[in-house]
Amino acid sequence: MKIYLDLLPDSKKREIFRKKRLKTIINQELFFLVPIVLFAIILFDVNLVLDIKNEGLNKNLESVIANDGYKDLKFYEDNLETINKKIVNINNLQEKHFRWSVIINMLIEVMPPNVYLTELSTKDYQVFLVGKAKQREALINFQEKMKQTECFENINTPLSNLVAKSDIDFQMDFQIKKDCLVMIK
Repeated sequence: MKIYLDLLPDSKKREIFRKKRLKTIINQELFFLVPIVLFAIILFDVNLVLDIKNEGLNKNLESVIANDGYKDLKFYEDNLETINKKIVNINNLQEKHFRWSVIINMLIEVMPPNVYLTELSTKDYQVFLVGKAKQREALINFQEKMKQTECFENINTPLSNLVAKSDIDFQMDFQIKKDCLVMIK
């Protein structure tokens, strides 16, 4: 068994007790103060990060507002590009398009009043005509006028067309020059 002897005076005991108590209180306050300081530092850091993010968002917003006109410009440029492609396609089609109306008008101009067409067919630049002429002279006149035009060439009429003098069923084939058929810009 141990025996403790208390030889310290009461005043020293109180002083030691007060120092222990003070030390305990300071330790407890530090124990509570450290998390509060860490929490304050974390809040300060979060606030700093949020300020930086907010500044970045404001700059992005300003650039978006400034780029709003750019978006409109980009939209119109894209539309203009597609329209230009369509126009190029249309021009390519028109370059290859045959203008048969011009040829038909030329045929009507050179056709005498006594000659009638009943059938007209084409294959590439070759034209086949079938028709009726009231008189042989009208058919010969029609053939001569066709030879004089600059768009018709290699005019072919069978001799059997010229056997009868009146009410002639005739056939004729000829070629059209490419320049006369292709659409001019």
